[in-house]
Amino acid sequence: MKPSGFPNAERKSRPAVFLAALTLSATVGAETEAAGDSNTYGHHRWYVSATAGAGGDGSAATPFNTLAQVQQASGPGDIIIVVPSPVSVPPLDGGIALKSGQRLVGGGPPVVKFGAPLVTGGPPVVGASGLPSLPRITNTTAASNSGDAVTLADDTDVENLVITGPYRGAIYGQDAVGVTVRGNDLSGFNTSGTVGFVVQPFDLATFTPGVGIEVATGVRAGWAAILIDIANVSTSVSVSNNYVHDGVCGDGIDIRGMNIGDIGVLVT
Repeated sequence: MKPSGFPNAERKSRPAVFLAALTLSATVGAETEAAGDSNTYGHHRWYVSATAGAGGDGSAATPFNTLAQVQQASGPGDIIIVVPSPVSVPPLDGGIALKSGQRLVGGGPPVVKFGAPLVTGGPPVVGASGLPSLPRITNTTAASNSGDAVTLADDTDVENLVITGPYRGAIYGQDAVGVTVRGNDLSGFNTSGTVGFVVQPFDLATFTPGVGIEVATGVRAGWAAILIDIANVSTSVSVSNNYVHDGVCGDGIDIRGMNIGDIGVLVT
């Protein structure tokens, strides 16, 4: 992981609650599975559930019951489905590091909903669905993936998840190209208070002409719910229709371009 506060970093951030005008379909049943059955279990669509018993094979009938199992068993290009569980059941813990081309999808109906606009003619306001069962995950310690709930890889897609209470960020990527993050409900992130983006030293203007206050150490911001660092690659990223709210300590969405990295971002 790169340290925060790069001198050449450019910050592109969004507030912690977002408006979005598009609806999201979380249907995954029509997706085509990856060709071939080269893994031990003989399939490329994986299921993981917080209410599953031990000894599952990751199939729809007998899901895995930990994120670590599905991370180990799955391969590049596979689809991983988090099965909704009652909200009274603790979320799947430990986080997951995706492999190239994987889709991590929350099963069931959309976890975010779109309400009436704040002003006439404005975009609808996005909020939580309030469903009794949700595809929920987290990572409550720094023991794996630095405390992030999801670590992105090239060409990965994260959608329709509820991520609550991670030790650091909900979703993090470093030099991951072609990623999509959409329709997720993210809250309670950065319980550790880890520093994320650092505003570089600057002079703060005052009401006295010609007089400023030097902020020599810059301003430290907490680790964002969605944080994507690009330092050595050229890529485009899509972040859309996410409900980011009630963070413990951190920004909503930060995109950091630095060094020789080149990034184009669409955030809606």
